[in-house]
Amino acid sequence: MELLGVVVSDVIKGYAVGSRELRVLDGISLRCPPGEFVSLLGPSGAGKTTLLRLIAGLDRPDHGEVVYIDGSLRQVAPSRVRIGMVFQEPRLLPWASVAKNVSYGLQGRAKTMSRSEQERAVFDALELLGLRPFSSYLPHQISGGMAQRAALARALVGEPDLLLLDEPLGSLDIKNRLAIQDVLSQLAGARTCIMVTHSIEEAVYLSDRIYVLSDRPALVKSEIHVRLPRPRDRVAPGFSTYARQVIRALGVTPAR
Repeated sequence: MELLGVVVSDVIKGYAVGSRELRVLDGISLRCPPGEFVSLLGPSGAGKTTLLRLIAGLDRPDHGEVVYIDGSLRQVAPSRVRIGMVFQEPRLLPWASVAKNVSYGLQGRAKTMSRSEQERAVFDALELLGLRPFSSYLPHQISGGMAQRAALARALVGEPDLLLLDEPLGSLDIKNRLAIQDVLSQLAGARTCIMVTHSIEEAVYLSDRIYVLSDRPALVKSEIHVRLPRPRDRVAPGFSTYARQVIRALGVTPAR
């Protein structure tokens, strides 16, 4: 599968609020090269989710452009790009089993697959996320952590060119959060991922590149390249060095 990336150039986005405009993004530019894991950090309400929606093609910028690129940096038509998205809530269909919910993520890919190939793809996604024993369960029969794993499996089963993650781990307990971080870390280099998060540790653990955004209307305050070997060690000295760099970019003075 060819890896694709995305380039955001001078994007402005606002919304009408009564008789005035609420500008959310103010000429923001960033890039996610093919195969990289990029994290977006910034204050609440800064426009991170709006930016993710623009990258997903769910909304259009008022100015500027969002362009998909291949490994040779050539522009790729949006119709050729498969996008998987994971939200803050699992958004599973309550009447469908875990396996059936995951199968809905096949989308257009299912048209080129036999029934057995579809079943195998769903099985593999469930296996990756540790959900195979719960494949026949309904959403109300599994924990919140399992439901979020199912949402991630649904996004991955379609083999997306671009995986977009909107604070998918924010509501999870620490054990589930660390476990899914480890699953996401396995995607590094094999999938192009952009994640919104409020966790500095999470961003450093997963990312090749971190963008720190300003208050609304958002601009990029800092671009940080995380050059740590994988798999990463959360307690390694170099890890804390990058975490302190992010803290400073957010405008906070780290404790000595």
